[in-house]
Amino acid sequence: MFAKPEICHKFVANVRIMKKDKELKVKPYPITEPVNYTVEETVSPGYKRGGLAHAIALLGLAQPDSMLDAPSDFDLVHLIRQGLSKMAMDRIMLHYDITALDMARILHTSDRTMRRYTDESLLNPEQSERLIELAKLYAHGIDVFGSSARFRRWLNSTILSLGNQRPLDLLDTSVGISLVDDTLGRIEHGIAA
Repeated sequence: MFAKPEICHKFVANVRIMKKDKELKVKPYPITEPVNYTVEETVSPGYKRGGLAHAIALLGLAQPDSMLDAPSDFDLVHLIRQGLSKMAMDRIMLHYDITALDMARILHTSDRTMRRYTDESLLNPEQSERLIELAKLYAHGIDVFGSSARFRRWLNSTILSLGNQRPLDLLDTSVGISLVDDTLGRIEHGIAA
């Protein structure tokens, strides 16, 4: 019913050794001056092109100097809540080469309302989120097609896998942006799209 005494003695001896080892390892290490463990890394060309950092740069926001300064999804949540400026919207319109009427349709507002915005005006969170989604899509598109001109040409052509619609016509909803992004992913991986 009980374990053999020699096994119990070995177990107790092992526990005592482990406790002594733990006590030795836990000794505090005196630090007289603060140690800086920050390592600066250069931003690789692949990091600047495509992805979140490229999308942030397309919006005219600060580009990170190193991988350690890379924007996270939490940074995007903060940006969306505070609202992007009209200038960020203008930059996306310039990059996508889309008209104010198309942008009004994508942002679910009127052209007249958009004309009232000043450069300092902040967009509401829904519009800001849509602009960030568009910037991420644009960065992915440039990465897939290799140039802005080729990607814009693709956006304006009818695509069979998108129901014979232009990708540009699907950018007014999050689901449409996701469909276009999935199609870009298939093209990127050599799957017929």
